[in-house]
Amino acid sequence: YPLRRQRQMCIRDRRMCVQTERPGHQGGRSVKQHKVRQHVNPLRSSHQTELALPLGWAEEAFSSPSQHTHVDIGSARGLWCLDLAQRRPDWNVVGIEIRRVLAEAAQEDAKALGLDNLRFFACNANVNLEPMIEKAAPSGTRLNSVSLQFPDPWFKVCKASPCGE
Repeated sequence: YPLRRQRQMCIRDRRMCVQTERPGHQGGRSVKQHKVRQHVNPLRSSHQTELALPLGWAEEAFSSPSQHTHVDIGSARGLWCLDLAQRRPDWNVVGIEIRRVLAEAAQEDAKALGLDNLRFFACNANVNLEPMIEKAAPSGTRLNSVSLQFPDPWFKVCKASPCGE
């Protein structure tokens, strides 16, 4: 129990820290003061469609498509990707998020920050990662690294507990 409470405090502290660094940014799973559904079923038929990306899509997406390419699977609102893209302008960063509203909000943030080395896609990584990489190859793009941060597919029972907000 003490570890659980400590983890919750760290998450809350991180959220406050992020909000002070980026005024108006809601962090993790929020868009414009609204929380976004935490869990979606990736096996749902609506999440099984492949993105209609053109061959060589990376040439249009990035100013230098042949640089180091990093993919973040399950990027949520994209805070980690935004930080990585700012710290490593010599890398291309791709965020994949299954919840469309989060991916679109993250792309707006990247555009507002003027990051031309960062793109977010609203899609299921199980269906789209391999075709995405194959279609980017003609532009000289190679996948160099991948991150998958703290996946947690289990529903929580927190409604009446101290961890509920």
